[in-house]
Amino acid sequence: MFRQAEQDYLAAFRSYFEHEVGTLPDDRFWELQAVLREEVSTFRFTYGRTNGIEQGAQEFFRKPLAGDFGNRPRYTSAEATCFAKTWRMCRNRLYQPLFDVVTDRGDDAYGDLLDALPFAGRDVMARCLDREIGSERQFEAAVLAGCGGHQQLADLILHGENYVGMALYDAAQRYFAVDL
Repeated sequence: MFRQAEQDYLAAFRSYFEHEVGTLPDDRFWELQAVLREEVSTFRFTYGRTNGIEQGAQEFFRKPLAGDFGNRPRYTSAEATCFAKTWRMCRNRLYQPLFDVVTDRGDDAYGDLLDALPFAGRDVMARCLDREIGSERQFEAAVLAGCGGHQQLADLILHGENYVGMALYDAAQRYFAVDL
């Protein structure tokens, strides 16, 4: 009985996410990206957690329920879910523009890079989408600059196996029942 209930829940969420969840306007996405980036940085680099991406995503989704924003922008659970979908769309838009720039990576490593690249910020994303970055060296320098010179974050983006989109999706799925 539990297994069937779980399958029904997951199917309901998948349908909801694919068909009913919208995306965020760019300005709001980037405002919330800073919140997620700060959470991930705290868990990964301050606390030294190897699962900092997952914990940062869980914390990102917990905040609207607890009203625990501190001096960060306020957002709703629905906006957090829209953020997860927007992140996925950002990743998908990057595939072709960077294909000839980023070399020496297999399909999995290339996908991991694209999935984490929104952490580098709006300017880096825009430059990638506009094909303004012509070499791997320029790309790595742009990522480091987009991270404000934070080498650990740049390395996480450039060399990590992070599954950011999946962590956001899983967190949205976990908190889905709260919004019903």
